Amino acid sequence: KLFYIKYVDKNKLELKEGEKIVEMTLQEALKDKKVTNFTKEIINFILQKAKSSKATEWLASHSVADKWILNKMDILIKQVSEDLDNYRFSQAGERLREFTWNDFADWYIEVSKFEQNSEKDKILMMILRDLLKLWHPFMPFVTETIWSEMRKDEFLMVERWPRRRDTLQCVSTRDAENFELIQSIIIAIRNARSQYRIKPSQKIKAVIYAGNKVKLIKSQAELIKKLRTGVERLEVKQKGGKIKEAIYLTVNGPSYSAGTSIEIYLIISGFDFQAEVDRIEKAIKEQRARIKILEKKLSNKQFIKKAPRKIVNQEKEKLAIWQNKLSKFNEQLNHLK
Repeated sequence: KLFYIKYVDKNKLELKEGEKIVEMTLQEALKDKKVTNFTKEIINFILQKAKSSKATEWLASHSVADKWILNKMDILIKQVSEDLDNYRFSQAGERLREFTWNDFADWYIEVSKFEQNSEKDKILMMILRDLLKLWHPFMPFVTETIWSEMRKDEFLMVERWPRRRDTLQCVSTRDAENFELIQSIIIAIRNARSQYRIKPSQKIKAVIYAGNKVKLIKSQAELIKKLRTGVERLEVKQKGGKIKEAIYLTVNGPSYSAGTSIEIYLIISGFDFQAEVDRIEKAIKEQRARIKILEKKLSNKQFIKKAPRKIVNQEKEKLAIWQNKLSKFNEQLNHLK
């Protein structure tokens, strides 16, 4: 559930969840499961791994994920600093939320559980420190309290504002896009499991035709298998033929390799492909019927003439969405047969 925090004063805040509003002290909030569970998980994980780590300078031994997060962090510092200088507070807060929850917590911290080395521990601590500084204008009392747990004799409010570490001189856009390609592969496999209602406990085999990205994807094979994809066996080849009775997926290659795509086949033991074909054929029939009705409506000159422009545009947008969905159904069917 979504919840919102409003600071009443330096020692009191309000937690709003739906229509329910609860007042609590800062110390109570820091103990409240809704407020702190996620944050404590991140901080405790980092502190356990990097209690004695110091901020690190660029080293050439960083992994694909390291280069990606350092690139993201440098960009975040630049953008948030510019937003605050120009009074774009809402935009700065949204950037911080997106990076903290999605890039850092959902991806990099999960990756760091499998890629363990001393440099990664230093990066985690460095990013945590900089994030606390960036969040400080928005959550001064919470960030100060967390900072005091890390550095008992220092105050966050007098710390120097984060500086870009010029990692962009060492990390190219290509380096960052390499990890984004791995992300896209992982997301595509997760989405396919959900779409085809594959049980979380069901292990699968994946075959990837990677083109000129064979070396990159092979180097990240363990991440692809371990980051909640359920892939037990993974084969990576430059190219190959169509695999029958397998779920087919495609992922666009990075922008620096425009026009390329990665093909993925998921092989699932015991999967009822005929039942899936029947389901999709039924969905195609229903979708065509919807499209036909809407096309007839939009071909009616009286409707176009009398209906408000906003309504007409909405119906046209709906038609485009439905046609796109039909196209995807047809593509799925083509690769299942």
